[in-house]
Amino acid sequence: MGGGLTKESYLARKEGILNRCLALTQDFYNSIERPEALESLLGQRMEAIEELAELEQALGSGADLAISKCEFDRLNNKLSLVLDLDNKASAALAEARDKLLESMKSNTAERRLLQYSPAEPEMGRLMDQKE
Repeated sequence: MGGGLTKESYLARKEGILNRCLALTQDFYNSIERPEALESLLGQRMEAIEELAELEQALGSGADLAISKCEFDRLNNKLSLVLDLDNKASAALAEARDKLLESMKSNTAERRLLQYSPAEPEMGRLMDQKE
């Protein structure tokens, strides 16, 4: 095994990182209506993903952990949860973006209508022109 990782430490670290990714993705999903929180959550999530990549790199490509089917399934299920929630968050973010764009278009159209008002003739001016 690479980098002095034992099977137990690898599994514990990987499950911990996946749990953190899941929690951050849930927070992201729940914060879509609060854009100011999204950037921080995305940054934290990227850090967790990088940590996961470093863990896999430290393990090495030729390492054989002999993970049981149960352990593999547990990690795979956790990863599937993260990916499913990520897809839902992505769809919800696209929906929120579309609503915001539609609101901006509507607001712009309303402003244009309010700015357009035919000029009213000054009182008596029409009478003067008829004479």
